[in-house]
Amino acid sequence: MNKELFNNILNEFIKLEDFADKLNEAGIDIVETPAYNTSGYLFDRLLESYFTKEGVDWVTWYMFEKRPCPTQIHATDEDGNEICNNIDELWDIVKDYLK
Repeated sequence: MNKELFNNILNEFIKLEDFADKLNEAGIDIVETPAYNTSGYLFDRLLESYFTKEGVDWVTWYMFEKRPCPTQIHATDEDGNEICNNIDELWDIVKDYLK
């Protein structure tokens, strides 16, 4: 896994999430469909194959907590400085958790 691949994978999954949100706004719920569930399963297994549990936790936190609520959810370093505001900053953290 390198930074470019990491960015591509996350951006593709974000496209899927955004598409699901738009469909949901139109009254079409695809979240519990086999295709959506399978994509989530594959995303999780892909993360687990490249990262330790700590790395997976960072990525899932970013994707499902930070990204949907960027002004409300924050992570800070030991000095209290906000970190992990975008995928590049996330990579800077999780690259240390590669298997």
